[in-house]
Amino acid sequence: MTEKQNPEIDRTDIEEAMKSYYQDEPVKALIGLKVDTKYTDEIARAVSSYENILDVYLVTGDMDLLLKGFFENFKALKDFLVVEIPKINGVKETKTLQVVTTFKEDGKVMDL
Repeated sequence: MTEKQNPEIDRTDIEEAMKSYYQDEPVKALIGLKVDTKYTDEIARAVSSYENILDVYLVTGDMDLLLKGFFENFKALKDFLVVEIPKINGVKETKTLQVVTTFKEDGKVMDL
């Protein structure tokens, strides 16, 4: 039996697809951070200082901090993840979820 091989995924292709989908539209994202727990408070303060980070939560589960962010466009989100987050001591891993549709926010049901 022959095993199917997955073709290599070119990160440039993924980035181009994301840019074409979001273009210059604002991007809302939920960003999970796995951190060295001895730095949790310092990391929470550091990420809270960014204007585009709206909320910061200490959570249970596979991530330690959960951030809700609003970014001018996909490039701004990417820059935050690859330029700003690595500057913060104690961040071990990130997991980013981009919001596609908001059904309810701040207690308000959205008109769809």
